[in-house]
Amino acid sequence: MKRLGSSPKRLLRALLPLTAGWVFASFFPAGLHAQVQLFIKNLKVGFESGQVSGSCSTFSGLCDLSSRSLADPRLEFENRSPASGAYPNNYLHLCAQIGYINNTTAVLAVDSLQLDVFKFVPGGKALDEESTPAVYTVFFYNVGSMIPEGSGTDNTLPAGGGYRCTRWDGAYNIEGEFGKSNGQYGFRATVQTNTQSDTAGNVEIKQTSAYPGEGQYPIKVDVVNLHVVRSSPTPVGSGPTVAGQPYNITYRLSKDAAVTVKIYDSSLNVIRTVVSGLPRPGEGVPDGTLRYSDAWDGRNDRGNVVPAGVYIAEIKAQATDFSGTDVSDAVYRQVSLDPLQITDVKVFPLLATSTSRANISFMLTEPATTYLDIWTPGTVFSDVNAANPTGSGGTLLRRIVEQQRGLSQVSVQWDGRDFAGNTRRDGNYVYSLYARLPSSDNNGNPVDIFTSKPKIGLIPVARGLIEISQVVPSFTSIGSSPSVGGLRPFSFRYLLSREAVVSVKVLKPDGFTVVKTLVDRGIRPGDFLNSEPWSTGTGDDGRYVDPGNYLVQLTAEDPQVPSQISTTTAQFSLNLFRITNLEVSPLLSGASDSARIDYQFSESMEATINIYPSGTVINSDGPWPPTPVEIRSPTGGSVSPVKTITGVRPGRLRVSEPWEGRNNNGVFVQDGQYPFTLTGKSTTTPVFYAVDRMIGVITVARGNIEFESFRTAPSIAPLFNSSGTVALPPYEISFTVTRQSSVTLQILNTVPPIAPVKTLLAGAAKSASIPHKEFWDARDDSGRFVKPGFYTVRVTAIDLASELTSGSTKEDTLSVDPLRIFDVAVAPLTEQGLAEIHYQVSETMRTAVKIFKPGTTFDRQGNASPPERISLVKRFVGIRPKLSEITQPWDGTDEQLSIVPDGNYFFRIIGSTNPNALDSITGDILDPNSILEDLVLSDVAVVRASSFDPEADFTDGTYIYPNPVTADTAKVRIWVPTQARVFFKIFTLNGDLVYDKDLGEWPGGNNVQSPNFVVWNRDNQSGKKLARGVYFAVIREEGTTGNREVFQTVKKILIP
Repeated sequence: MKRLGSSPKRLLRALLPLTAGWVFASFFPAGLHAQVQLFIKNLKVGFESGQVSGSCSTFSGLCDLSSRSLADPRLEFENRSPASGAYPNNYLHLCAQIGYINNTTAVLAVDSLQLDVFKFVPGGKALDEESTPAVYTVFFYNVGSMIPEGSGTDNTLPAGGGYRCTRWDGAYNIEGEFGKSNGQYGFRATVQTNTQSDTAGNVEIKQTSAYPGEGQYPIKVDVVNLHVVRSSPTPVGSGPTVAGQPYNITYRLSKDAAVTVKIYDSSLNVIRTVVSGLPRPGEGVPDGTLRYSDAWDGRNDRGNVVPAGVYIAEIKAQATDFSGTDVSDAVYRQVSLDPLQITDVKVFPLLATSTSRANISFMLTEPATTYLDIWTPGTVFSDVNAANPTGSGGTLLRRIVEQQRGLSQVSVQWDGRDFAGNTRRDGNYVYSLYARLPSSDNNGNPVDIFTSKPKIGLIPVARGLIEISQVVPSFTSIGSSPSVGGLRPFSFRYLLSREAVVSVKVLKPDGFTVVKTLVDRGIRPGDFLNSEPWSTGTGDDGRYVDPGNYLVQLTAEDPQVPSQISTTTAQFSLNLFRITNLEVSPLLSGASDSARIDYQFSESMEATINIYPSGTVINSDGPWPPTPVEIRSPTGGSVSPVKTITGVRPGRLRVSEPWEGRNNNGVFVQDGQYPFTLTGKSTTTPVFYAVDRMIGVITVARGNIEFESFRTAPSIAPLFNSSGTVALPPYEISFTVTRQSSVTLQILNTVPPIAPVKTLLAGAAKSASIPHKEFWDARDDSGRFVKPGFYTVRVTAIDLASELTSGSTKEDTLSVDPLRIFDVAVAPLTEQGLAEIHYQVSETMRTAVKIFKPGTTFDRQGNASPPERISLVKRFVGIRPKLSEITQPWDGTDEQLSIVPDGNYFFRIIGSTNPNALDSITGDILDPNSILEDLVLSDVAVVRASSFDPEADFTDGTYIYPNPVTADTAKVRIWVPTQARVFFKIFTLNGDLVYDKDLGEWPGGNNVQSPNFVVWNRDNQSGKKLARGVYFAVIREEGTTGNREVFQTVKKILIP
């Protein structure tokens, strides 16, 4: 290509933008020295009021925008007349000005100008077609010619500074149809040439610029627009589906607005306002796709279903903002409505079972009244599309009318009967199924809506012969060892496929002879477990049936077709008189006092149990019941039962026959194995014997009589003042024997000659396994208390009337001391109260309590020294109750009621159950042989000068002075709070004893020696003076009364 020069001044003038009242963009070619340059010079958006063609025609695209460009272009209305001259309006002009440089001599054509409208989205770039794809495109062809330089042109297309423009109302293709989506938009302008000349050669140029550019604003679309409008019915059924209600009307709104949806009939009358000015959300700006849905349920404004037809749905939207009220274009959609349809029809035949019904299931699009017409086989219909079809060549047998719900699977059943209730024979019957729905129009006039197409088909009835399940005989069984069956009541269970006339009979094995007629032509239901009972086990003659095998025969006759008869038989066994559950429990020592024969009869029968001597042989293979010939002794001789038990026993209950091991004369038999037979005989006519051969053996193994338990125990006295255990009479003797026995119970002494002192039982009959108790009061057979010592308790048991002689003896030793004085306790006499002597006596007796002076001693016989006439201080004599706490108070006075000094006084208690053995005044012993062997000797303290804390008083009241010991002597003051023996010792620092003196026993409440102190001469045990130094004095008191407390204190002594 040839390069041509150009004037820089002219070039700059050509490239200067037009700016008067316009938003514009200026573009410069990439190379100023190229021969040919083609580019977009300016892009603008304008509004030409009332201009559709001419200088700003959409078709010619030629506009003069010198005074009509927009700084902030907007689309604010869906519908506003352009003639109104108002802005903003419902359209804009998108304009481009083309610039060029042609330094060739040829006129070059500009082939096309393309305007691409795009919507700004997040991240979108105006010149990037991928991030901002075109939503609306306009092409201009044969745009003009590029005139060579120097021809007097201004290098613009159109010449003279004009623009190529297109009018755009904001609509573009949204999901298949034009609509408007609010947001911000721009457009790209692409100019292109591809031409050839002799002088310039091939010229191919394509250049794109975008709006908005620098200083320009995007196009704002903010209108009310409905788009992506869809109407669709609700599918009903599972296949094939039909169009049902509700009809869904979905749409997208460019912004939030009030929506009105109306339904028109074919006469363009409004029959239903679905929504009226209700707020609906917009799709979302800038890139929302939200859809909204309103639904029409196929009903008019009165709520009644409208007839089938094609209706029109109108959708409008309206919104008001600061620019005014904007109303969208109305959108119309046809709605094809067939409100009442039947789908999902399924037919189930009527079969052989009695509960079987012909069943037609289906689904309705609306709740309605359904009609099922049943016609005879072979019926045809001339018009299968009639609302109420009528058949020809047949008869209407049955019409079933039911109210059914919609939109769910429902069913209508036919029981195979006609209008008169007669059962119809097998065959393929014809049905027609249709529905009716009462309704009314908007004026209230009644309208019946029928299904537009009824359903017609066949219903098979195929019962066939009555089917009988196998007759199952069942009988009663009892027992477990062994279990026996064939007992009454009997029952015969069976199933019929449908209702039938039934006969049930019991036959002998020959199959002809009738024993019992249970059912004679009775009506029995089908599909039900029928059971025919035979509870008595008797035949038609009223007698019990012989044991054996029998047949049960069942015949079933179709009540509609009597010639159709089904028969079946089953075999069963019968044996009414049986014995089972035979169990034998032996007679054992210590386990049972009788053997037991347990069994169970199937019916009430007379039982006979024969128990034979040990070793008897019973022939179990002979006739039954056995004859005497079948029962022999081991040597072959005849045998008689040792015991026979008979009686009528109930049936079906467990019977237990006890045998105490006695023969028919009531005498106990010897231990051994005793065979027995058990037979049962009916109480009916004729007589039946139980066929079960019941033979067993009863074991009798008593052995010797044994004592299951034997125990002796004394009574334990309750103690009030001391611990320990005091055993007293009565003595309990308890025992248990293994079987009923004759018992003798004796108490024997243990000192030769051995002899009974008391017989408690002499051959008394005692039952087995029951605890028996006897009590001994420690008296002999003459009623006197025995002397203290050991005694033997002997119990002997022997059998009562018996063929055997066996016995058993048990012995135990008792320590017996029946007369006691015990539970002794002493409380001293103090400033706070009297002295008290507490004690108990085992039996009511006279006692004497004597108190003696301190220092009195006693020998083993309890005699005082000095004699009682000198040493006695006080005496108390009286009758005392047994086993009660006895409290003897003493006020500290003597016989002359003079107060005695403090000290430790001794006392003695003696007693006798013989009131004449002690003097009632003096308490002196009158009969030494009647005095208790218990001799109580103890002491009671008189401590009037008592202390609450004697140890503290001792420590505080004991000291040495002067200390340090500077003189030749020191005084030791020692306080004695309670009667005690006092010791005084001195130790060196090394622990060596240097002085030890026993100061003797002193009464309480005093100081040691007189006047109240002990004098120490500072000498040691040898009488020598102690050297200077530190010493320890240990003063110790050991109590001699009461609790015998020990007190000790250590005092430090300094000899300077």
